[in-house]
Amino acid sequence: MLHFNQSATTTVTLTLGDKVSIDDNSIYLFDFLNLENNRDYCFIGIDSSTAQTFYNTFSITLTGTSYQNLTAGTVHLDNGQYNYYVYEQTGYTLDVSASTKLVESGMARVWPVDYLPKTYYSGQTLNKTINYQI
Repeated sequence: MLHFNQSATTTVTLTLGDKVSIDDNSIYLFDFLNLENNRDYCFIGIDSSTAQTFYNTFSITLTGTSYQNLTAGTVHLDNGQYNYYVYEQTGYTLDVSASTKLVESGMARVWPVDYLPKTYYSGQTLNKTINYQI
């Protein structure tokens, strides 16, 4: 599950290289589907990884305002739960139907700016701290 906070930039690392059909210069369309209102939010993620055949790194900025740069990973998402889909593309378009193929899917959560996760258990075992959070 991916976790994001409002008004913050989150680095997301995915393993897309083994699923793409285009060898070089793949462009990735992110489609976030809000599970509360069924609204789609699409934007292009810029892959900044130096080893794209092994992993892909994206910096995704949630603005917390209406400002967006949808072709550079800057988007406004409401707080809540999402299903996310990552599509491979050959061009910069926000149209899912123009994508080559789906390469990743999962769940994501957008938290408010001041959210701190609740710790339900905190203890030590073998000199290691264990924290269980949701």
